[in-house]
Amino acid sequence: MIKVQIESPTTTYDLQILTVKTTVTLSVSGTDLPTVTNFSLTTVDEEMARYFENYIAAQVTLRFQPKMANTDFLSGLQALVSTVLANWQASALPLHD
Repeated sequence: MIKVQIESPTTTYDLQILTVKTTVTLSVSGTDLPTVTNFSLTTVDEEMARYFENYIAAQVTLRFQPKMANTDFLSGLQALVSTVLANWQASALPLHD
């Protein structure tokens, strides 16, 4: 599991990359976001899943900094979703209090 935390002036965002067998999941949550959004990709084998885990970790590292403006984070997230995660299955779950 890989965890990344990004602080903006108004909120903190958490990104978590988790691989379980052949499924890689990127979860995005934040104190100002109403839901946790997951993007999942199921691969043909565990080796391919590890490849995608490393790939998505590299993409997160390239796009985000530990501290950045909300608009920069959201813009980077939108770019990530529309390009890298375009073929991943998305789901949203409500945050618990």
